[in-house]
Amino acid sequence: MQWVFGRLGVAIPRTTYSQYARLRHVSHAQVRPGDLIFLDHLGHVGIYAGFGSMWHAPHTGSTVRLSRVWDPNYVAARVA
Repeated sequence: MQWVFGRLGVAIPRTTYSQYARLRHVSHAQVRPGDLIFLDHLGHVGIYAGFGSMWHAPHTGSTVRLSRVWDPNYVAARVA
């Protein structure tokens, strides 16, 4: 996430916990493409792509891919 947002000139914290703590939280009804989606109790993060999908790397060393948001209990935050 740091690399992606850094390319856009926006600095965000390194860890998912710090990202969620410092960004503006949004509800499921407010989530929009570009928001960060935190899954598995903040253990994983992706960028919301819309229509129930997100961009993420499933694990270290894997390629970034578009996947369904699999955790219905996700929380979201907006990078201002």
